[in-house]
Amino acid sequence: MTEPLFEIDHQDPNREHQACERCLTGAWASDDALRVRGWLVYDGLSVTDEPLHVRICPSCQRKAGKL
Repeated sequence: MTEPLFEIDHQDPNREHQACERCLTGAWASDDALRVRGWLVYDGLSVTDEPLHVRICPSCQRKAGKL
């Protein structure tokens, strides 16, 4: 019984585990797939020229809007 139960035919190389910066909700998806699902995704430089990699889920965006 050393054979796997199922075989994964295709894995998207852009898929990676990403987590929300606020609540740590996770998703296995590319940046584009997160954007389609309503996530806020930003990769770039901050005002102080530090690299930023921000991921905010839709739930946390709604919570921030109610403040």
